[in-house]
Amino acid sequence: MTLIPHALFGAAVASFVPSHPVAAFGVAFASHFVLDAIPHKDYELRSIQKSKDNRLQFVQAVDLTYRFVMDVLTVSADALAGIALSFMFFFNPAEPWLFLVGAIGGILPDFVKFLYILSKNKALKYFDHLHYNVIHSKRVFSVPQQVGVLIQYVTVSILILGVEVVKYMIS
Repeated sequence: MTLIPHALFGAAVASFVPSHPVAAFGVAFASHFVLDAIPHKDYELRSIQKSKDNRLQFVQAVDLTYRFVMDVLTVSADALAGIALSFMFFFNPAEPWLFLVGAIGGILPDFVKFLYILSKNKALKYFDHLHYNVIHSKRVFSVPQQVGVLIQYVTVSILILGVEVVKYMIS
């Protein structure tokens, strides 16, 4: 999924444990994998392609720098928008940091994946395998990009509504 739904859902589920920031972060981090297991369509990154063995790698091209900069701008805007929306919907003056803990926890697994693609670090290889090959849905919707993103937002809105109903019922 794009980073906005991950940030929003992370902030929503973190609000279940407001007095325990480590648990809030853990729940938000885990929420990333729940969302990735749902079939969806992500936006395409211009600087990354699949290799012959189906692994993600950077494009070997003259315009890699341009593509990489455009991808960094796209992903950064997505992450910042997710954090801003998390603030708008889940900021609570009693726990002013909680929305940020949840949003970052929800986004972090994709950042770790990016670090793995950049570095090919052996320690991150296992995390990448778990994230992308085991948990991440292999089913991709065959719809235009805008429709795919809209489906993500509707799905996450329904899940967040469910979280809020559960919080209301247990309070």
